[in-house]
Amino acid sequence: MQILILIIFFIPNSFQYSFKFGDTRLILDPHCGRSSSSRFFNNSQKIINGDRVPLGAYPWLINIYTETDLSLTRFCSGTLISDMYVLTAAHCVRDRILSQLKIGYGHTNYEKMYINNWSRKVSDIILNDQNKDIALLRLESGIDLSDRSKVSTICLPPNVDTRVVFGKEVVVAGWGSTNGKKSDPTKTADLFETTLTIDTRCSLFNDFYCLIDLKNDGRESNSCYGDSGTPAMYYDNMMSRWYAYGVLSLASVRNSICQPNEPSFHVKVPEFLRWIRDSVY
Repeated sequence: MQILILIIFFIPNSFQYSFKFGDTRLILDPHCGRSSSSRFFNNSQKIINGDRVPLGAYPWLINIYTETDLSLTRFCSGTLISDMYVLTAAHCVRDRILSQLKIGYGHTNYEKMYINNWSRKVSDIILNDQNKDIALLRLESGIDLSDRSKVSTICLPPNVDTRVVFGKEVVVAGWGSTNGKKSDPTKTADLFETTLTIDTRCSLFNDFYCLIDLKNDGRESNSCYGDSGTPAMYYDNMMSRWYAYGVLSLASVRNSICQPNEPSFHVKVPEFLRWIRDSVY
């Protein structure tokens, strides 16, 4: 007599966001990477001459600035990866005075962040020990994530494989210049999409992801002044989540003007998952 054994696998509804390095498991936020605009792609969107991002589209985007009694100066972007930590570029924060450093969150317009005091002080700047252009900011107190439509976290890559996004489309958004010049920062987050690829013009591709606009629609787009530290966001259709695969380090600039038809360079986040784990625990 043959006996049929039926094995049923139960897949939990909750998304177990974790990494394994040996016996170590890192869990940051099981609700990461969800947004009200899970696939907000549009060929007209770009940071230079870009379109405004609607509220709730990317609720993990962080505005980094310094504040004194006399002035408030914003200069970079970052990504909320937990209620206590922001991922950004090291060159944005390496030489900043810690007591003046703050982050704004919860809105696409950074002036409204300041007016409504949607901000946190930074208690620690964690630089990469290999002197790579990636850093973590530890916040003085945790951010309330109960309303995910306003503020949430992005997922980190599930493993150290940097090749997953080769040739894939990613989104980059920031509060940087929209006309290619330092003197014209936009007041809202401008979104653009581009293709993440290894391009022959990318002399630094061994150390960075090279992001270049390959849509061939006659409207080239890329990052510019003020966008440093922003993530290269990849949407995984199977998981229905956004992942931060890159951190903007360099934009192509000639004669002090950003070149939207040339590459920008992002630090490869998968290569630093172990460092992130060691830094947050």
